[in-house]
Amino acid sequence: ALLTNLKKFELAIQACVRRSKSDNKDIAPWMAKTLDEFFKLYSHELHHHHENEERVAFPAIQDRVTIPPGMRADHKIIIQTCDNITTAVRSLMAEKHDIDWQRTVLTSIAQLVENLTATLEEHFREEEEGMLVLLRHNFTPAEWKPIEKKILEGVKPISLAFLLDGISSDEKRAAWCQEVAGIPRPVINFVMMPAHRKFTKQYTWALQDVVEGQQTSVGCFGCVC
Repeated sequence: ALLTNLKKFELAIQACVRRSKSDNKDIAPWMAKTLDEFFKLYSHELHHHHENEERVAFPAIQDRVTIPPGMRADHKIIIQTCDNITTAVRSLMAEKHDIDWQRTVLTSIAQLVENLTATLEEHFREEEEGMLVLLRHNFTPAEWKPIEKKILEGVKPISLAFLLDGISSDEKRAAWCQEVAGIPRPVINFVMMPAHRKFTKQYTWALQDVVEGQQTSVGCFGCVC
């Protein structure tokens, strides 16, 4: 989900860069607001993911599994890059700047997002091919379940909706909620699936509007144009 949603954001930024360069168009206030609201949520989820690894997962597994030093080093790079993107995107919300300044900032954001994507891809590859293999060898599903439950404690519906966005169908999303997250079926039907539909409308569609350069859906901030 973190890579899936970062790709959506990257496409929106690239579209803004293209319009800035080819059409000499500045970024509309609603576009800046949409980008800011989306990345604010994205940053929260990315921070939460890595904080859970550092605070919950690593302490729970370090007696049985050697945690590669690169995993923690990656976290520092990832979070710093994410924070730099947050600052740059937020600057687009400031009072109107000239088109050259906006173009410079947008190009900088595009490069930062490209860097973040590359780092995350490598980091998640190391997790899947290294850490997850070690966990399967050293922990039974029953031993891992309490750790997983602690990671999911206090997670809000919008955060789970964000995670569900990386799953390809409603059927698979419902299965993940029930089998992995341990969410009762009524909660899945009446809370989680509506939360994902709300996420799609408020964030995914809003970013697509930025890509297309025309606001047609309900944005993250509740406006319709």
